[in-house]
Amino acid sequence: REARSVVVEKLSNNIHPLVRVYVIQNGKLYMQKKVDKFGNLVWDTVVSEYVYYGDDVFDAAKIFVKKKILLSDFEMKFVTKYLYEDSSTKQLVFVFCIETDCPIKTLEENVVSEQMWSNEQIVKIQNYSFEVFPEKVKKELKFLRIFSTFS
Repeated sequence: REARSVVVEKLSNNIHPLVRVYVIQNGKLYMQKKVDKFGNLVWDTVVSEYVYYGDDVFDAAKIFVKKKILLSDFEMKFVTKYLYEDSSTKQLVFVFCIETDCPIKTLEENVVSEQMWSNEQIVKIQNYSFEVFPEKVKKELKFLRIFSTFS
């Protein structure tokens, strides 16, 4: 029960859980171009939120999806969890995936662009070493390929 600012800035040994949810439609990954914490434009998932103290991670993920994506009915699956740490933060990341045939409409306001990405497009971009994906996305892509139709 510590303030997120204390935990995220590594002033404590505690870790706040972070939920990240990917949406896959017809074998393609839906991503949004946003500004990251360093001011860079990157492609990232639409749902990336901290879980409040005492909340169930899975239930929180479903609530975050309903707040950010206009999907009436969806099934969400757990993909993986891992510890993420960089020079400024330490997080316990829970990754979920939604596969849908429904049109994707988001309520996100700070989006520069949105796109459906095939695995081939992502591999091609990564082979050219363009820094279009944040570190978390790079870590999570391999798990998405294993647990979904995104391959």
